[in-house]
Amino acid sequence: MYKILKAHPTKEQITNFNMKIAEEDDYVDYVIDLNTLDEDAKKELCSLYDIDDKDLNQKEKLQLSISSSV
Repeated sequence: MYKILKAHPTKEQITNFNMKIAEEDDYVDYVIDLNTLDEDAKKELCSLYDIDDKDLNQKEKLQLSISSSV
């Protein structure tokens, strides 16, 4: 699953969701292995990034991307 962000995640969010960071020339990707999250963390993730929990539960990974110029 792929979602474009308007703001970078906080350090706390990066830690809480075990985000892996990949930086490219024009963008930054934050990848989350959804299998490592408990149900409460998934609910928080859905709330923060406006994601349907039914869609999220069918996926193994979530990639959040943002322009590196933001």
